[in-house]
Amino acid sequence: MWVLVAWASVLSLGQAARAQSSPEPSSLQMGSGDIAITLDSFGVGGVVRPGSLASVRLNLRDRGAVPRDVVVQLAIDDGDRDTVNYTREVTLTPGADWGVWIHARMPWDLGANAEFLVSVREAVDAGDGVLLAGAELGLAKIRPQRVEPAETAMFAVIGARSDLGLREYNRALPTSGALAAAHEPTQTLAGLSTGQLPDRWYGLEPFSVIVWAGADPTDLTNFSTQQAEALIEWVNRGGHLFIVLERVGSNWFSGQNPVASLLPAVEVDRFPAADLNDYREALTMPHVSRGGRLPDREIIHAFTPIEGAEQSLATPLMVGPHGDVVVRRLVGNGMVTLCGIDIAQRDVAQVLSIERFWNRMLGRRVDHLDGAELAEARSSASARRAAGVMHWVDLSIASSIAKSRAASLGVLLALIVFVVYWVLVGQTGFYFLRSKGWERHSWLLFVASAALFTFVSWTAVSAMKPGEVRMWHHTTLQRVYGQPTERSRVFASVLLPDYGEQAIAVGEPGVDEQFRQSLTPWEDPGADIAAPFPDSRAYALDARAMIEFDSPARSTTKQVQIEYLGGPRWETPGPVSPDDAPRFEGADLVGRLVHNLPGALTDVRILVIERPTTIAEQLEERARGELQAIGSAYALGGAWAPGAELDLGSIWAPADPASNITRLLESLVPKTRGAFAGVADPLSIRSVHAVPLFPVLQPPDYTERPTTSGSIPAVLSRRLTHGMDLGPWFTQACVIVLGRIEGAPCPAPVRVDGRRIHTAEAGADGVVELQWVYPLSPRPFAAGSDSSAGARSRAPHPIDQGAS
Repeated sequence: MWVLVAWASVLSLGQAARAQSSPEPSSLQMGSGDIAITLDSFGVGGVVRPGSLASVRLNLRDRGAVPRDVVVQLAIDDGDRDTVNYTREVTLTPGADWGVWIHARMPWDLGANAEFLVSVREAVDAGDGVLLAGAELGLAKIRPQRVEPAETAMFAVIGARSDLGLREYNRALPTSGALAAAHEPTQTLAGLSTGQLPDRWYGLEPFSVIVWAGADPTDLTNFSTQQAEALIEWVNRGGHLFIVLERVGSNWFSGQNPVASLLPAVEVDRFPAADLNDYREALTMPHVSRGGRLPDREIIHAFTPIEGAEQSLATPLMVGPHGDVVVRRLVGNGMVTLCGIDIAQRDVAQVLSIERFWNRMLGRRVDHLDGAELAEARSSASARRAAGVMHWVDLSIASSIAKSRAASLGVLLALIVFVVYWVLVGQTGFYFLRSKGWERHSWLLFVASAALFTFVSWTAVSAMKPGEVRMWHHTTLQRVYGQPTERSRVFASVLLPDYGEQAIAVGEPGVDEQFRQSLTPWEDPGADIAAPFPDSRAYALDARAMIEFDSPARSTTKQVQIEYLGGPRWETPGPVSPDDAPRFEGADLVGRLVHNLPGALTDVRILVIERPTTIAEQLEERARGELQAIGSAYALGGAWAPGAELDLGSIWAPADPASNITRLLESLVPKTRGAFAGVADPLSIRSVHAVPLFPVLQPPDYTERPTTSGSIPAVLSRRLTHGMDLGPWFTQACVIVLGRIEGAPCPAPVRVDGRRIHTAEAGADGVVELQWVYPLSPRPFAAGSDSSAGARSRAPHPIDQGAS
């Protein structure tokens, strides 16, 4: 009984200590204290998504008499129910409003009624330029304004009030709310202004696509350069910025544009009286435009690559009678697409088709449904969603880093010790003493047994106690050949063997410091809510550069998520020599690749995107969920070992029906049987390739209604891998290599208490999923019946000749 009493006391003390450090929100008044706190925006555009990074905009007004430095804190519980104080230091002026962004990772259980505590505290100088949070100056509660489900993809439109037809990606049925022709819901935030953009890329992380249409890019310098820097880094980290060049008054090519470095290296030609009907089949469909004509005297801009510009700086995507009207620039792991047709003007925006235009620009597969197709989808999709079962393609990530074996052994040992103790001290000991007539010495047996088993238990626990830092990780590594960076998304369990605090950090001093990395606590979204530790604690994480925090350590694991961008650390695949660069010679693909990764690549798939489908191929027969790219896919028979050469010509067999890329994309979607059946094994190895190819997987069949006996493709979802896919690469010619390395070190440099643990020798062990892309010479889509008149002959580009 005394044990239970002591444990209850510990719990009470822990809860009391926690209450002192973070007062209960229910006891607070909004904006109380010397500094008034008001919420401006909870997330960019007032929208957040569970599990994603988010930027919260606060407005502070100091009622004091003199300027002072303060520390702003946003408190959020992590997976261990410790409190993370995302902090930012600012200087306030009396009587003046001051806006500040706080960046944080949202919890998985985030809901519209969630409440978070914001505090402003006096900044105390601790020496060496370090400011600590001191006396409380202001306190407030804030709530999210709008929360999207974790499986929702997010787009943004800056400038235009219209969503430019992107809403069709989220077409739901009115009776059930089920999506008609897509795997995942896609929300588009339209009408954002430049003033709503955050000062760090963290707030842009939920968006996979940003369409810029109508806003003036020079407005990004109204307050500081940080908004422009955030947008540039977001693109480098895999974001797709789609710029619509306005008909008149555009400042994109102005010397005052702070993001001019993102633009394709092109010269611009202006055509003031172009007929947009020449581009009708590339922009809209009959059932969308309802047979009406597009404007026939409009301004169009066409682009010519600057002489000597590398292919990666100006890749044509669409060519029409006026020349290249859509071009692209590769920027790190992301891309910027420049469109010379002003699709934001009303006459075009209201008839723009996702199937004809946006799928081709963004690399997606969703049909633009008419009334009859929606009627078919109503019964099919409703039955599909009736069971409420979701198939998560990234479900295996959490289980791959979960380390429960040691805990299970400890529980088993405790059970064995208890059973043996109960047997010896209980019935067996009693009968032995009674047989000898020593019942009066039973207390001595009890004391001796307790001492013996305490010693055994303590010795066993000491032997099992971890002595060194270890890390288990699941990493997705993206690399675009010819670009100066590689990108890693890491989910990791870090074993902290000590008690107290241990510092976890990502990055190395002086290396890749031009990028703002992200290291945040993380938890399995599918796990039950954890009970708090008796000594729940608060710890700080700098919201300006989330690269390090002092984690509470209890000889257990701490789960973290890392977003790392930097110079190439691994020798990913590349041409054996300049003469062996992948390229087309006539109709044949040639080239030889080699890699020197820290392990053999297994389950390798080689995808070759040859070209986009033509208008004639589209019009010949409209297929459901059509992939608007021609390509092939090949599976290697075994592992690809480091140093081994891969001859692309030896596997090239486009005439073989088995190599059709649509067959691979179809095979990655598991089958469900019956209208109310569950889905196939979500931990199947097929999910490995479903993650990078998610936007182009075979979409749900809105014409087929499930039955109790037949099987149909499942509807897929994702939570952990938004923005880590290769869909946009299906819009241009390229070679894609997918594979995995088992037992691999971590590509991102991770340190615990200053010790690097990202190498295998230092205790890092896990799985790396490789996504590698090699851009080929452009084969742009031809728009318009006489588009060949504007097409220029293009010689093989240096990148096809081996230049890196």
